[in-house]
Amino acid sequence: MMILKEITDKKNWNTIVNTFDLTDIYFTYDYFTPFKNNGDGEPILYYYQSDDGKVAYPFMYRDVAKDKKLAGKVKENLYFDISSVYGYGGPLFQVNEPDGNLEQLKTDFFEDFTEYCHQKNIISQFDRFHPLMDNHLFFDQHCDLSAVRKTIYMDLSDPEEMKRNLEHNCRNKIKQAEKNGVSVIVGDDFNTLKDFKELYKTTMQHNSAVDYYYFNEAFFDDTLNSMKDHILLVNAYFEEVIIASALILFYGNHVHNLFSGSNRECNRLKPNNLLFYEIAKWGSANGYKKYHLGGGYESDVDSLYKFKKSFSKLDPTNFYIGKKIYDPEIYHHLLELENNDESIDNHYFPQYR
Repeated sequence: MMILKEITDKKNWNTIVNTFDLTDIYFTYDYFTPFKNNGDGEPILYYYQSDDGKVAYPFMYRDVAKDKKLAGKVKENLYFDISSVYGYGGPLFQVNEPDGNLEQLKTDFFEDFTEYCHQKNIISQFDRFHPLMDNHLFFDQHCDLSAVRKTIYMDLSDPEEMKRNLEHNCRNKIKQAEKNGVSVIVGDDFNTLKDFKELYKTTMQHNSAVDYYYFNEAFFDDTLNSMKDHILLVNAYFEEVIIASALILFYGNHVHNLFSGSNRECNRLKPNNLLFYEIAKWGSANGYKKYHLGGGYESDVDSLYKFKKSFSKLDPTNFYIGKKIYDPEIYHHLLELENNDESIDNHYFPQYR
């Protein structure tokens, strides 16, 4: 028996994703929705089922002609590529017990998926795999895998052990924030979202973030509306003023930071240390197993990574990306259309974007 489906509606998408023993918010239709509205592509869930098991692989289906570098150089609805949505992605997969064969499931899935990509004129594929799920292993023979960064997580299963896993300087900064009069509300009123937006914007400006990260007003409203049952606003206050803020996601066993920002003039009060710790305490109290803090800006040695690492003595996880070219001839044709060697970033994939 084999079932092969391309799913684009919310009800069937979420129903399928929730049949897997291990899943997360990044695989839901709800998570894809604000990014679709942001112009990142059309969400598709490719679902495969056989006697050996099942695979659900969500991605953004993107018209190459709509990329600003190739606008006017390529006809619309001619060539496409696929990519994980912002955050993390890759496949969900599950082997049937007791007789399912993982290697056979992988072989059969990729045979059908490769044919699907040819039928859909998909030129290339880019994946950001989930650091807590090791789902890059399913694609190990299908694409070019690279471990590009470390990410940090906290084990929430035992609140006392969670506290012991904090580095000494982090514990001190949490205490310092409390002594300074900083307080945190996990699940604050969404009427304070305007404060979050301003803190997020100024943080992106300070970090010289690329244009993509300056999301418009509608994006954050879409995010709240789409994931309203799985998102919280967390605010740190000092003298009734919000000085640090974060949007967090919770789903399955995991809590995630989605976006955050803070007033740098108030860093001396250590609000971010208390903010992150209160999120971890909330996650532990509500039965979640892991709080994923993510990684650094650009590397495993920058200030953001060191800050996050101070919350956990556990070994960091590897963040993998995957690259696959389905049509090398068209891929290189698109590179030639770019016609500007200086604009090609050898570290970016696909290079024609």
